Amino acid sequence: MKNFLSLMLAITLSFTLISCSQEPLEDDQAVWNQTWQKFSDISESFEVGHVLVQGNVELNSGKEKASLEGKVNLGFDSRDPEKGVLQLGIDLQADGNLGDQAGKVGVKAELRGLGGLLYARVENFDLLTDNAQTNLFVNMMAAELTSKWFSFPIDGSGAISIKADPLQGKLMGEVAKKHQFLIIKEVLGNRHYQLEVDVPILKEYLQEVAAVSEQPMNKETLTAIDEYFEEPDYQLSVKVGSEFQIEELNLTLNADDLEVGQKLAAHLHLTLGENQTEGDFNLDLTGEEPMSLTGSFQAQHDENDVEISEPEASEPFDLQNLIPFGGMGANLGSEELSEELLDGLEE
Repeated sequence: MKNFLSLMLAITLSFTLISCSQEPLEDDQAVWNQTWQKFSDISESFEVGHVLVQGNVELNSGKEKASLEGKVNLGFDSRDPEKGVLQLGIDLQADGNLGDQAGKVGVKAELRGLGGLLYARVENFDLLTDNAQTNLFVNMMAAELTSKWFSFPIDGSGAISIKADPLQGKLMGEVAKKHQFLIIKEVLGNRHYQLEVDVPILKEYLQEVAAVSEQPMNKETLTAIDEYFEEPDYQLSVKVGSEFQIEELNLTLNADDLEVGQKLAAHLHLTLGENQTEGDFNLDLTGEEPMSLTGSFQAQHDENDVEISEPEASEPFDLQNLIPFGGMGANLGSEELSEELLDGLEE
């Protein structure tokens, strides 16, 4: 019997050793290197598609409290740098108070960029506050804009630009691949890593990004990075999937003495799928002016073509449309009424 047990134990150990020799432990550094390379490719792949973001945010800052919820739908196509196709839909509702003034606001709007022009339309706008005169003033002014399409110049005669260069996106991806500024600090489990920032490489990355985007590097930014990372207080961890994609991210950040006596504590959690990302966050600022911000969101994306058309009718945007003494003042019937509404708003 003892010989039989000894034989079985020997066979079991043999199979265990063979199994281990056939499936060696992963090289965590190699896994993270490949993950970083795949993550860097994102800037190259997002040339066309749609992104839908839905979420909510809660703000609490002393006497100011507010809640915001809604959705943003973005469509884009940067494959032709001369066209710069863009479509942006916004549907937001807010509820809160500023000091002693409470109110609700809802806005639904759309932007379209095509053929050298950016078009904008406010489909719906509603404001309800404790001040009846403010309600009247703002809602009557909004009525002048609601449902009309306005056009804005893109480049040339204006400062708005939605053109994108696909080559620049590819260059950004190449820059990220060369500067792997997040490195493994500790292995927490199977493909689960705590990361830290390699500060010199991060600064090299930011400087090269600035050069590629033809935007001068702000020296104050580099100084702030040096100052923060003298005594950094953050924890960053990621979980990596079987296809070397980041599946989960957690970031906790603390900062002292933003201003005299102020401290910041923030946390972000992301769960990333193939075509969907979910996240939640919170931020707390303590000191003379405390503030807390919490929220959650869900984002879905695809790489389908974006089909938009120019509005059938539009008019160039004129700032006078927003000035009571100009277009709206005349429509109301008298300057005196405009002045009365302005006095109500100031109150």
